Amino acid sequence: LPEIARPFLVQLAMQTGESSVLSVLPPSGDSVVYLDKVDSPQAVRYVAELGATRPLHCTSSGLAILAFMPKGRRDQLLGALSMSRFTSRTMTDRKQLTRRLDEIARTGIAVSFQEFKAGAAAIAAPIRDAQGEVKAACALAGPSDRMQACLDKHQESVKAMALAISAALGWHPGIPEQLAIPARKPSRSRSKAS
Repeated sequence: LPEIARPFLVQLAMQTGESSVLSVLPPSGDSVVYLDKVDSPQAVRYVAELGATRPLHCTSSGLAILAFMPKGRRDQLLGALSMSRFTSRTMTDRKQLTRRLDEIARTGIAVSFQEFKAGAAAIAAPIRDAQGEVKAACALAGPSDRMQACLDKHQESVKAMALAISAALGWHPGIPEQLAIPARKPSRSRSKAS
Protein backbone atom coordinates (compact mmCIF):
# COMPACT_ATOMS: atom_id res chain seq x y z
CA LEU A 1 0.00 0.00 0.00
CA PRO A 2 2.64 2.65 0.87
CA GLU A 3 4.56 1.92 -2.32
CA ILE A 4 1.45 2.27 -4.50
CA ALA A 5 0.17 5.33 -2.64
CA ARG A 6 3.48 7.24 -2.51
CA PRO A 7 3.32 9.01 -5.91
CA PHE A 8 -0.26 10.09 -5.19
CA LEU A 9 0.74 11.51 -1.79
CA VAL A 10 3.56 13.45 -3.45
CA GLN A 11 1.17 14.80 -6.07
CA LEU A 12 -1.40 15.80 -3.43
CA ALA A 13 1.20 17.67 -1.35
CA MET A 14 2.63 19.47 -4.37
CA GLN A 15 -0.80 20.34 -5.74
CA THR A 16 -2.11 21.78 -2.45
CA GLY A 17 1.00 22.95 -0.64
CA GLU A 18 -0.07 21.05 2.49
CA SER A 19 1.10 17.79 4.10
CA SER A 20 -0.37 14.52 2.83
CA VAL A 21 -0.69 11.40 4.98
CA LEU A 22 -1.53 7.73 4.45
CA SER A 23 -3.20 6.04 7.43
CA VAL A 24 -4.45 2.53 8.16
CA LEU A 25 -6.44 0.87 10.89
CA PRO A 26 -4.60 -2.22 12.16
CA PRO A 27 -6.88 -5.29 12.54
CA SER A 28 -6.65 -5.23 16.33
CA GLY A 29 -6.43 -1.47 16.70
CA ASP A 30 -8.76 1.24 17.91
CA SER A 31 -6.66 4.04 16.43
CA VAL A 32 -5.18 4.80 13.00
CA VAL A 33 -1.47 4.49 12.27
CA TYR A 34 0.47 6.79 9.93
CA LEU A 35 2.16 4.62 7.27
CA ASP A 36 3.55 7.32 4.98
CA LYS A 37 3.60 11.09 4.59
CA VAL A 38 4.81 13.91 2.41
CA ASP A 39 5.49 17.11 4.33
CA SER A 40 4.31 20.47 3.09
CA PRO A 41 7.06 22.65 1.58
CA GLN A 42 5.79 25.61 3.65
CA ALA A 43 7.60 26.82 6.78
CA VAL A 44 4.46 26.55 8.94
CA ARG A 45 3.02 23.10 8.35
CA TYR A 46 1.52 19.98 9.89
CA VAL A 47 4.18 17.33 10.54
CA ALA A 48 3.19 13.73 11.19
CA GLU A 49 5.52 11.08 12.56
CA LEU A 50 5.51 7.73 10.77
CA GLY A 51 4.15 5.01 13.03
CA ALA A 52 2.29 7.54 15.18
CA THR A 53 -1.21 6.53 16.25
CA ARG A 54 -4.20 8.86 16.22
CA PRO A 55 -7.69 8.40 17.72
CA LEU A 56 -10.58 7.39 15.49
CA HIS A 57 -13.22 9.78 16.82
CA CYS A 58 -11.48 13.13 16.28
CA THR A 59 -9.12 12.80 13.32
CA SER A 60 -10.11 12.98 9.66
CA SER A 61 -8.37 9.69 8.83
CA GLY A 62 -9.99 7.89 11.75
CA LEU A 63 -13.41 9.25 10.86
CA ALA A 64 -13.02 8.37 7.17
CA ILE A 65 -12.13 4.74 7.97
CA LEU A 66 -14.73 4.38 10.74
CA ALA A 67 -17.55 5.77 8.57
CA PHE A 68 -17.12 3.07 5.92
CA MET A 69 -16.77 0.04 8.18
CA PRO A 70 -19.41 -2.67 8.19
CA LYS A 71 -22.06 -1.62 10.72
CA GLY A 72 -21.36 -4.43 13.18
CA ARG A 73 -17.63 -3.67 13.34
CA ARG A 74 -18.28 0.08 13.56
CA ASP A 75 -20.77 -0.35 16.43
CA GLN A 76 -18.31 -2.62 18.25
CA LEU A 77 -15.51 -0.06 17.94
CA LEU A 78 -17.77 2.84 18.89
CA GLY A 79 -18.85 1.01 22.03
CA ALA A 80 -15.23 0.45 23.06
CA LEU A 81 -13.82 3.91 22.20
CA SER A 82 -12.76 6.04 25.15
CA MET A 83 -13.95 9.23 23.35
CA SER A 84 -11.23 11.26 25.08
CA ARG A 85 -11.32 15.05 24.78
CA PHE A 86 -8.18 16.59 23.24
CA THR A 87 -9.40 20.13 22.55
CA SER A 88 -12.57 22.12 23.22
CA ARG A 89 -13.80 21.02 19.76
CA THR A 90 -13.40 17.24 20.28
CA MET A 91 -16.69 15.40 19.84
CA THR A 92 -17.27 13.10 22.81
CA ASP A 93 -20.94 12.14 22.37
CA ARG A 94 -21.42 8.73 20.71
CA LYS A 95 -24.86 9.56 19.25
CA GLN A 96 -23.53 12.74 17.64
CA LEU A 97 -20.52 10.82 16.36
CA THR A 98 -22.78 8.16 14.80
CA ARG A 99 -24.76 10.86 12.96
CA ARG A 100 -21.51 12.43 11.81
CA LEU A 101 -20.21 9.09 10.50
CA ASP A 102 -23.42 8.58 8.54
CA GLU A 103 -22.92 12.00 6.93
CA ILE A 104 -19.28 11.18 6.09
CA ALA A 105 -20.42 7.91 4.49
CA ARG A 106 -22.89 9.92 2.39
CA THR A 107 -20.42 12.63 1.25
CA GLY A 108 -17.26 10.50 1.06
CA ILE A 109 -15.14 13.06 2.93
CA ALA A 110 -14.17 13.61 6.58
CA VAL A 111 -13.10 17.02 7.87
CA SER A 112 -11.57 17.69 11.28
CA PHE A 113 -10.90 21.24 12.46
CA GLN A 114 -8.89 21.59 15.69
CA GLU A 115 -10.46 18.47 17.16
CA PHE A 116 -7.22 16.64 17.94
CA LYS A 117 -4.70 19.50 17.92
CA ALA A 118 -5.47 23.18 18.35
CA GLY A 119 -4.59 25.14 15.22
CA ALA A 120 -4.52 22.06 12.96
CA ALA A 121 -7.08 20.80 10.45
CA ALA A 122 -7.28 17.80 8.16
CA ILE A 123 -9.41 16.37 5.38
CA ALA A 124 -9.51 12.64 4.57
CA ALA A 125 -11.19 10.25 2.16
CA PRO A 126 -11.34 6.46 2.28
CA ILE A 127 -9.07 4.19 0.26
CA ARG A 128 -10.60 0.92 -0.92
CA ASP A 129 -8.83 -2.33 -1.73
CA ALA A 130 -9.62 -4.49 -4.77
CA GLN A 131 -12.67 -5.95 -2.99
CA GLY A 132 -14.00 -2.47 -2.14
CA GLU A 133 -13.23 -2.66 1.58
CA VAL A 134 -11.99 0.51 3.29
CA LYS A 135 -8.80 -0.21 5.20
CA ALA A 136 -6.92 3.07 4.77
CA ALA A 137 -7.37 6.80 4.32
CA CYS A 138 -5.67 9.52 2.31
CA ALA A 139 -5.49 12.79 4.24
CA LEU A 140 -4.34 16.35 3.82
CA ALA A 141 -3.33 18.32 6.92
CA GLY A 142 -2.23 21.84 7.68
CA PRO A 143 -2.84 24.97 9.76
CA SER A 144 -6.58 25.44 10.24
CA ASP A 145 -6.71 28.98 8.79
CA ARG A 146 -5.01 27.93 5.53
CA MET A 147 -7.09 24.77 5.27
CA GLN A 148 -10.32 26.71 5.81
CA ALA A 149 -9.42 29.18 3.06
CA CYS A 150 -9.16 26.36 0.48
CA LEU A 151 -11.61 23.86 1.97
CA ASP A 152 -13.74 23.08 -1.10
CA LYS A 153 -10.75 22.78 -3.44
CA HIS A 154 -8.82 20.62 -0.96
CA GLN A 155 -11.81 18.32 -0.41
CA GLU A 156 -12.02 17.63 -4.14
CA SER A 157 -8.25 17.02 -4.34
CA VAL A 158 -8.30 14.56 -1.44
CA LYS A 159 -11.29 12.67 -2.85
CA ALA A 160 -9.62 12.44 -6.26
CA MET A 161 -6.35 11.09 -4.80
CA ALA A 162 -8.14 8.54 -2.60
CA LEU A 163 -10.04 7.31 -5.66
CA ALA A 164 -6.82 7.16 -7.69
CA ILE A 165 -5.06 5.13 -4.98
CA SER A 166 -8.09 2.81 -4.74
CA ALA A 167 -8.02 2.30 -8.52
CA ALA A 168 -4.27 1.56 -8.37
CA LEU A 169 -5.07 -1.10 -5.74
CA GLY A 170 -7.53 -2.72 -8.15
CA TRP A 171 -10.87 -1.23 -7.09
CA HIS A 172 -13.18 -0.60 -10.03
CA PRO A 173 -16.44 0.89 -8.81
CA GLY A 174 -19.61 1.06 -10.83
CA ILE A 175 -20.80 4.54 -11.69
CA PRO A 176 -23.03 5.79 -8.86
CA GLU A 177 -26.53 6.66 -10.01
CA GLN A 178 -26.14 10.33 -9.11
CA LEU A 179 -23.04 10.57 -11.33
CA ALA A 180 -24.57 8.88 -14.35
CA ILE A 181 -24.91 11.11 -17.39
CA PRO A 182 -28.60 11.92 -17.91
CA ALA A 183 -30.15 10.97 -21.23
CA ARG A 184 -30.33 13.85 -23.68
CA LYS A 185 -33.71 15.20 -24.60
CA PRO A 186 -34.28 15.46 -28.33
CA SER A 187 -33.65 18.94 -29.66
CA ARG A 188 -36.71 20.87 -30.80
CA SER A 189 -34.71 22.71 -33.44
CA ARG A 190 -34.23 19.60 -35.56
CA SER A 191 -36.17 19.57 -38.76
CA LYS A 192 -38.54 16.68 -39.26
CA ALA A 193 -37.59 14.13 -41.88
CA SER A 194 -39.91 14.17 -44.86
